[in-house]
Amino acid sequence: MQFPKRASLLCCLALVAVQALVYSAYILRLFPQKRNPGEVDTIGYFVGSDTELYANDVLNLTELKGETECAEQFLDTYSRYCEKAIVPSSEVARQYAGWSRKELCPCLPQNLTGTVNLNMNSLKLSAQIFSGLHPGGHWSPSWCIPRQRIAIVVPCRDRAAHLDLFLQVYHPFLQSQFHSYSIFVVEQQEPEIFNKAALMNVGFVEIVRRKDRVFDCFIFHDVDSLPEDDRNIYGCYRLPRHVAAFYDKLGYRLKYYKMFGGATAFTRRQFELSNGYSNEFWGWGGEDDDMEKRIAAANFSFMRFPKCVARYTMIKHERDRGNPSNNRAALGWYYRPEVYQRDGLNTLRYTLVGYEERLLYTKIIASFSSPSTAAPKASTPTATESAASPTPSSDRSSSS
Repeated sequence: MQFPKRASLLCCLALVAVQALVYSAYILRLFPQKRNPGEVDTIGYFVGSDTELYANDVLNLTELKGETECAEQFLDTYSRYCEKAIVPSSEVARQYAGWSRKELCPCLPQNLTGTVNLNMNSLKLSAQIFSGLHPGGHWSPSWCIPRQRIAIVVPCRDRAAHLDLFLQVYHPFLQSQFHSYSIFVVEQQEPEIFNKAALMNVGFVEIVRRKDRVFDCFIFHDVDSLPEDDRNIYGCYRLPRHVAAFYDKLGYRLKYYKMFGGATAFTRRQFELSNGYSNEFWGWGGEDDDMEKRIAAANFSFMRFPKCVARYTMIKHERDRGNPSNNRAALGWYYRPEVYQRDGLNTLRYTLVGYEERLLYTKIIASFSSPSTAAPKASTPTATESAASPTPSSDRSSSS
């Protein structure tokens, strides 16, 4: 009669062990573990090869190497990689008949100084900056062939003062790096509660569907994030990039290892395979953590430049009207691959209220249904549908 009791005890122990493993996996999912300095990982900076992106842990790079040595090592490796791997697409090449690699813009222009003027009292757009701009906030160097065409997408509302500073900083910043770029400011008219992630999706969709300009790289950028180093080269690479990584407000340290907010960079393919941002995060918080999980579900990791070049100043401000803390923000911590297929670019619904090309930027205005009255989510697409047609069939109506 002892055997049933012993078997029952063993079953209980096995059940406890399984529950412990499940709980451990849950904890690891929510709280990614730190790497040891020097451990190879796919979050990091360019090292090693001229033709492939290798990554190294960057959390302690600046402390171990020192600011000057860190920047020199990184920029040297970046330059060698860029010269071989970052070349214009065939579509761009066709615009320049008989072009040669010697005509490409330099990866690290000699005018870069390692600083950016962030003196709020002296900032102003020079006549030279204005003279080269085309309608819609577009600029391209006339003396060399740009390596990438970059769309800067800025979601905002009621932030006129911050937008003014942003434009005064970023036009000279991007021009100093010899980029072909355009700045798109995406604003929300309705409802009152803000949906930053859906606005970024709107910006992407509207840019892609207009064929007058084609972009290789999309950088989704907070309006209150200003770079401190002009050697923080903007662009897109083999992996999505966490661009604005190290903030003065946080002591130039990552708040947590897989932080993925502030400014992020994607190629069109990377963004579409991730199905864009979620449309379900109303109010402040959650969408950036959710995006980090989305790119993981699309079999990407992401990369950062080291903090010796990727430092940012955050403009101080009060919480925006209509942007309360999102009580569902914690959902961004969960890995939910089944959700990513049915919420994102393929379920985006909005009304295009306005599209206007101003001198300093292109203004896009959109409205959404209120969260309580939003249309039901579309059915989950098949794998073939997701890969073949990731661009959404949105309900768009334009008044522009």
